[in-house]
Amino acid sequence: MNGSELLRKWRLDRGLTQAQLAKAAGVTDNAISQYERGIKTPRIAVCIRLSKALGLHPDVLLNAFHGVSLPDSPAARVAR
Repeated sequence: MNGSELLRKWRLDRGLTQAQLAKAAGVTDNAISQYERGIKTPRIAVCIRLSKALGLHPDVLLNAFHGVSLPDSPAARVAR
């Protein structure tokens, strides 16, 4: 699954609408729709806010959309 598909899956798993996730992450519901359809990729800061709103470690969405981890994350420490 790519980042778009994962974002939609995690949102639905938590019983959230696009509007609810958008409000919690400080973006528009149109932005969530575009991220889930793969039209746009959320910026790193938005990935972090989306992760928080979904109760995920930020690395999950950062990795899914950008292929990166936070410098102080467990994944980054293992890579060193």
